[in-house]
Amino acid sequence: MAAAIRWALLVGAGISVALVVQLRKYEKGNDSLLNESFLILALTSVVCVFLFWAGWSQILQYFFNSDPQRARKRALIPIGCMVALILYRYVGFVSIEMKFKAVFLSVGFFAFTAASVDLAAGWRGVGKVTLGRGIIILFFLTAAFATAIGGNFLHNIERSLPKTITSANLAAKLEHVTRGHDIRPAFLMSTDLKMEFNAKLNGQSHLVFSLTPQEGKEIEKGWLINVQVETVNEKRDFMLDLDSASKESNGNWKDFIIDLKGQDGYQKAHLTLEAVRKRSTKKQSAKDSLIKLQLFTPAWNWKKEDFSTGLAYITLPQINNGIVPKKDFNILLISLDTLRSDRLNFYGYHRETAPNLAQLAEEGIVFTNVFAPATWTLPSHMSLFTSLYPAAHGICDGKKEVTELNFQTLPQLIKTGGYYNAAFTGAGYVGSTFGFHNGFDTFRENSKVDPQAAYGIDREVQNAIQWIEGHKDLRFFLFFHTYEIHDYVRVMPEHSQFYATGYNGRLQNNFGALLHPRHREEREAFGILPEDVEFMANLYDGAIRHTDEHLGYLFQALRDMDLYDDTMIIVFSDHGESFGEEHDNGKSIAWAHGSNPYESVMRVPLIIKMPKGSTVHSKTIDGYYSLVDMMPSLADMLKLKPRGRIQGVSWMPAIAGGSAPAADRPLFSQPRCQAETLIGVRHDGFKYIQRKGEYELYDLRLDPAESFNLAGQEVFAGKLEQFSTIVNRHVGDSEKYDWRHGPEENIPNAVKAELEALGYLQ
Repeated sequence: MAAAIRWALLVGAGISVALVVQLRKYEKGNDSLLNESFLILALTSVVCVFLFWAGWSQILQYFFNSDPQRARKRALIPIGCMVALILYRYVGFVSIEMKFKAVFLSVGFFAFTAASVDLAAGWRGVGKVTLGRGIIILFFLTAAFATAIGGNFLHNIERSLPKTITSANLAAKLEHVTRGHDIRPAFLMSTDLKMEFNAKLNGQSHLVFSLTPQEGKEIEKGWLINVQVETVNEKRDFMLDLDSASKESNGNWKDFIIDLKGQDGYQKAHLTLEAVRKRSTKKQSAKDSLIKLQLFTPAWNWKKEDFSTGLAYITLPQINNGIVPKKDFNILLISLDTLRSDRLNFYGYHRETAPNLAQLAEEGIVFTNVFAPATWTLPSHMSLFTSLYPAAHGICDGKKEVTELNFQTLPQLIKTGGYYNAAFTGAGYVGSTFGFHNGFDTFRENSKVDPQAAYGIDREVQNAIQWIEGHKDLRFFLFFHTYEIHDYVRVMPEHSQFYATGYNGRLQNNFGALLHPRHREEREAFGILPEDVEFMANLYDGAIRHTDEHLGYLFQALRDMDLYDDTMIIVFSDHGESFGEEHDNGKSIAWAHGSNPYESVMRVPLIIKMPKGSTVHSKTIDGYYSLVDMMPSLADMLKLKPRGRIQGVSWMPAIAGGSAPAADRPLFSQPRCQAETLIGVRHDGFKYIQRKGEYELYDLRLDPAESFNLAGQEVFAGKLEQFSTIVNRHVGDSEKYDWRHGPEENIPNAVKAELEALGYLQ
């Protein structure tokens, strides 16, 4: 009796504690508790093994008159068999929850057998050897048989029960899945998966998610996705046929936008999404049922497919509450790569290069003093996306892939405001290779080297319009980027009035011939002639006009869909372009972009058309701003709080009639993350350029063309020292930011081809 009580307490306590910990694991969603469950079971098993070994040794010694040492050695044989029966549960591709249950059952039967042997060892009334042997064999076979089929029986039960996982659990398991040129964060949905989450719905609510087949596979036939929405007032079911979705997707992404519109005002709802089989009219026979149970299938023959089948990749389902009039608005952020502000007619240019942007400016707000934080595409866009200067965000190497980001990006911030985020970019230095896809629900890269991609402003705009038409019921943030102006070497016959006539020079249709000679002797050696400069500048104007024309189609499409008034439209450029301007007393020549932070590259346009009903104090903002101010400004308008430190300020107070940033606020522009190597600083009406021991200083109020370098004059020695202090402070402040982005790898060959086609990596 004492032995029986001892065993009941030992095994009962061990298994009960393990079960409680496992239940807490499900409650808290903490997978580390599962390891504690296994540890408790392992300790229970060790104690069982020790007592089982002791009891078995006594039985062998009693029935076979063995000496104690030999009996203990022989007792190891059945113990080894029993332990193997438990450990073999870990063989086979099954879920960790399934393994836990199999081991749980095995330990229970093992404990029963060990307890029986322990009790039998203390029972001296067996008498006959044959009876004792029979009892021992019976105990062992019973435990072995129960252990062999018990786990398999649980396996079959587990197959029929979906795993309920919340959206928060799944968010940590997302991976970026690419179909064509469309990248989306998704996870593999299996046949046993069931998602549940709570939400607040209003009169504009929709459930949004996307599906795509696995690479090289079709979505398994015969499955539906059942979406169940339950509120206080009603319960609705939506059945989505995966067979139809598979055909319509054609190997790409298939969007599902389910209308959940209910009563006005917000109401709580519980949503469930799971995969279910279509009902079959075929009656299952008893034989089929018996085969399906697989009672005697050993663990090493279990297949992952038998347990759960991956149906398709699915993006995380999300509730989008649409546009509530006079409260919410869409955001359209347009990046016109390589556009300098003084080549736009509404900034004072003599040619009408952008009539549609001029109309947008007439309806909106024009910023006259906005500056790029970098002199080329990659670091400048990353500064806009992070509100950090290049020295702080650290992404300036166009030959290294960025594997992960250590800071919040603009789309990730806007996502917290309930927006569905999409991006259409020209790839290259605004592609997923450098981490720009983070925070977007869909990220489309329009590669120049792939004929299937929608490269070129005409196709890019049409694709964006089609996307907006399909998602017009959602509250969306759309980032649209084009290289059309950057790639201005293409001649557009419809805009021939901008081109120099009779040009036959070597720069025609040869963007790769645009070098960056800084000194006069380099320019003369290269042989750039005035007619070359004129020709490229005229091509540039034509590219602006061509881009503007297609942006007009985009703006008109928004009007036709009744979205224009409820959409905030922001148009900017990442940097400008130089056309042979002379600086530094004629010693320095600025050409193209990417190196020298002169005004032709640093000064960029910014036009904002506010949503209807917004308070606007002035049509023109003359305060000094940088593109690093984009994130805090949108956060200010959306009443969101950026995560982590930022280096920008909001321009929203200036729009609403409040205070502008201080006039002496330094604004930086640099081509590399190492600010000491080359950096330009605008401060208090002066421009300061520092490069490897050389210095340039310009009084922009008297010399806006940056022609006369004042750095060599004694009277400005104090000003140079002041700027040197500003740069050192900027470098020190930037070092406070941890911009390590994981292991860096060389960019893929396909990305190299894109960059070469865009005129980089020559």
